[in-house]
Amino acid sequence: MAKVLGFTSSISGPLVDRIRDIVTGAGHEYVQGPSYFGIPSEEDVTDSLLQIMPEIAGVILGGQPVNRTVIERSPELKVIARTGVGFDAVDHEAAAEHGVAVTITPYANADSVAEFAMLLALALSRQLPGNHKSVASGSFKRVMGRDIFGQTIGIVGLGRIGRRVTERAQAFGMKVIANEAYPDMEFVTSRGIELTDIDDLVSRADVVTLHAPNTPETYHLINAERLATMKPTAILVNTARGQLIDEKALAAALRSGQIGGAGLDVFESEPLEDDSPLRGLDNLIMAPHVAGVTSESTMRMAEDAAHTVVDVLSGSWPREVVVNGVYSH
Repeated sequence: MAKVLGFTSSISGPLVDRIRDIVTGAGHEYVQGPSYFGIPSEEDVTDSLLQIMPEIAGVILGGQPVNRTVIERSPELKVIARTGVGFDAVDHEAAAEHGVAVTITPYANADSVAEFAMLLALALSRQLPGNHKSVASGSFKRVMGRDIFGQTIGIVGLGRIGRRVTERAQAFGMKVIANEAYPDMEFVTSRGIELTDIDDLVSRADVVTLHAPNTPETYHLINAERLATMKPTAILVNTARGQLIDEKALAAALRSGQIGGAGLDVFESEPLEDDSPLRGLDNLIMAPHVAGVTSESTMRMAEDAAHTVVDVLSGSWPREVVVNGVYSH
């Protein structure tokens, strides 16, 4: 019997019960870690983990950071399972050095994120924030929006989420152009997608939506130079990672009217800093990294992560969800 730790602010109530059922049903002991309000600091997480980890074989967590110090002091650890698709908060290189698999739940919230990306695009296209403010203030003045039917959407990243955005955008009658380094050509062909480079995409698209990972190559992918080539009516949507956008450049572009609007669910620093230049902009919709978080998707993510931990501890390594190349222990 191994010990499995559930350590995430998103795991509570029915989710804890479901994870516990899966873990204990496989003959392991479930240990519930501390809960936090909001996003804890790396120091707080490290201090909490170091007190628990020496006997832990599997960890189920959300976006909490797990650093080299924690991994090196966890002799029994075999798997760190993320309830989501991002794993940049985990030192996956240190994990690989110690034979610890880092896994994600790639299929659990892809539809949820795709829905939210389209929600932001629709709300901005139809000037929903301005129209809401108009009615709420008592003026009832209409703010004219634009149809998305017949518009061009540029999708940066045609992975699981990008493909689902494609399906939804085409259902609204949009033309899809995309930038993807490793495209699924069967999907591209069947959907009639035009592949192009990033510079051409941002200059032509009415809506640019980002679905790429945070890597050195994608850092500030959307910068001042590319913002300057976008249409003055263009909308920028980011439900991927905040590091993909130069936020100072975006704030300047929004404030000057260089682009029409933006919808952001992710930021370079989370929570958003008090002095962020993004604050106070009427043509910007912001959300607290919630695109992939619904009552349904959180249950799917929790279940998938728990099953992955059980699989690894039983010697069955689910290769399709391991992100750091560790397939045995």
